[in-house]
Amino acid sequence: MRDLRPRLGEGLLLYGNTDVRMLAGTREELEAEILGKLPAAMASGGYLFAADHSVPNDVSLENFRFAMELIRRHGVYD
Repeated sequence: MRDLRPRLGEGLLLYGNTDVRMLAGTREELEAEILGKLPAAMASGGYLFAADHSVPNDVSLENFRFAMELIRRHGVYD
């Protein structure tokens, strides 16, 4: 995602690319996964947040809610 967006620009719709394994990690790992990709993904518009696979059973509801909170705070277009 960080590589494709600069090369393909506005003509590319990006979807996903969030590593679901990080959703089961610590809050710091989860925050690094999401915030490390959002700026590049959202550049020029056309990004939809999603996990790269189905969310596994080892992801706590607390972590999933934290991820959604991060997206609501940092992943909304003006």
